[in-house]
Amino acid sequence: MAWLQAWRLERRKAWIQRHLGAELDALNRMAASLGVKSVQPQDLVSYWQVGKATWTSDWTLANAVESGLKACSALFACIRRRSEAVSSVRFIGVRRKGTESTPVDVTHPLQVLLDHPNTYWSRQALIGRLVAHLDLKGDAYLSKVRLSERKPPSQLWPLCPDLVTPIPGGKGEPFVKGYGVKTADGRELPSEPAADIIHLWYDNPADDYRGLAPLQACGRSVDADVAAADWNKAALDNRAVPDFVVSHAYPLTEEQWTEARARVREQHQGSANARTPWVLGNDAKITQLSLTPVEMDFLSGRRFNREEIASVYGVPLPLIGDYEKATLNNLEVSRAIFWLDTIIPLLIGIASTLELGLAREFGDEYGIGFDLSKVSALYQVLQGRMETAKGLFSMGVPVSQINDRLDLGLMPFPGWESGWLPANLVPVGAVTESAGGGLEEEE
Repeated sequence: MAWLQAWRLERRKAWIQRHLGAELDALNRMAASLGVKSVQPQDLVSYWQVGKATWTSDWTLANAVESGLKACSALFACIRRRSEAVSSVRFIGVRRKGTESTPVDVTHPLQVLLDHPNTYWSRQALIGRLVAHLDLKGDAYLSKVRLSERKPPSQLWPLCPDLVTPIPGGKGEPFVKGYGVKTADGRELPSEPAADIIHLWYDNPADDYRGLAPLQACGRSVDADVAAADWNKAALDNRAVPDFVVSHAYPLTEEQWTEARARVREQHQGSANARTPWVLGNDAKITQLSLTPVEMDFLSGRRFNREEIASVYGVPLPLIGDYEKATLNNLEVSRAIFWLDTIIPLLIGIASTLELGLAREFGDEYGIGFDLSKVSALYQVLQGRMETAKGLFSMGVPVSQINDRLDLGLMPFPGWESGWLPANLVPVGAVTESAGGGLEEEE
């Protein structure tokens, strides 16, 4: 009978809970008596983060592209500027020996991988996609493809961040033990080992496994700008005039109401009919309901949204097409500021992550740098620094120290760790003071 089966199930449940509870209490008392605790990185993470598989947000990558990138011109301009700037810089593999660093040969597997990540994506396309993923989602992922398990990767492929989920490790496991990956149609794939995924992200103080996109900070400005553009388009499509009510002094039959409504739409809907004369029946009156674009300060509102979006992404307004106050001089300054304050820090972050997740595959002595020598926006800035560098060089300061101090972006070369005297450019260590007080060369 049903009641008898239910009674038996309840008794079985109570027995299991009683015996398992006693066993668990015994294990807890044993662990406490040992007094030993192994601290893992996961123990230092807020308890609510552990096991948090996904970071859910209204601004998924798909939504960011559809409702942001395609709909907001200011957002599109910022993303494009940043992606094009970063992808125009060539990443360089370097080999460190002691305090010296030298670029690897162009045929070295690390440099080949940086220049030609796979058979489909060029270097510029791959880096540009990574920056777009970072700017829209806060995370970017690269999948390593190996010819065999023990060899370094031979190809790099970008992954959609909406389809990748970091898997936090437990006690005794790596901080991230793997990555869950889905296909575009939602099918679960076998999890990827952490060693086969390079995860780039913008720091998120509230989550140690997911990044925080700039779009999260300026999302409301993007929404407001899109809504303002939609409002303007709707106004043009419907009448190209403010909202109003047409009222009559006498009641209308349903047929008269339908006829009047059709006439209004026919004669005054669409931008071609904007500001055309109104022809109304007897005793008809128009009452305006909405504010005019001037009262709404329409243009100023859109300009404010554009300024806020550009500010969050670190892009000066003249670089996204706002030339209202632009001059030749401040255009050059804007380009230099864009590179110094926005692009170079981003390049440093990408290079450091690639060095940790990619260059070390080829050996601990390998690293990754980047070449800024072809960035014309920095020429004026570099010119001033070069004058300072000449003064330091004439004092015998090594080029390597000058490069680090002034951030010249120079690549290492043989002998740049040595200081030189300006007279005949002999190494500083090659001269000593003679007994008569002069200088003579050492044998």
